[in-house]
Amino acid sequence: MRYVFPQEYLYKTIRDFFSESLTESELQSCIQAIQILEPPVAQLFWQVSDNKKGIYIVLEGKVRLLDNLENLITTCEVGATFGEVTLFKEIDCIPYIAKASYNLKLGYLPQEE
Repeated sequence: MRYVFPQEYLYKTIRDFFSESLTESELQSCIQAIQILEPPVAQLFWQVSDNKKGIYIVLEGKVRLLDNLENLITTCEVGATFGEVTLFKEIDCIPYIAKASYNLKLGYLPQEE
C-alpha cells in the first residue's frame, strides 16, 4: 500500500527543512520529486556508502543511525534529516547506517541529475 501525505504537510516539512529559502517554483519541484518510503522495521535500509544521493526527511516514526559496529550514534525523529553527506563527496565523515523503527515513513529527495 502506498502511503500518501497531504500536500500541505509535505509543503511545510520541506519549507522547514530548507529554512524557507526556496522559491515557490523550487518548492513545487521538491514536492513533485519527493518519494515516500516505508522501510521494514529493524532492517538496515540505508548506508552512507550507498550510491543513492539525496536527503531523507523523517515524516513519521524514528530512524536509528548506527556506526559500523551497530552502536547507536543518534535517533532521528519527525522533522529530522539524514543523508545530506551523500551530496558532498569532499566531506569525510564517519560511516553510518540507518535502521527503521516502527511505523517509519520517510520523504526521500533525490539529487537532481
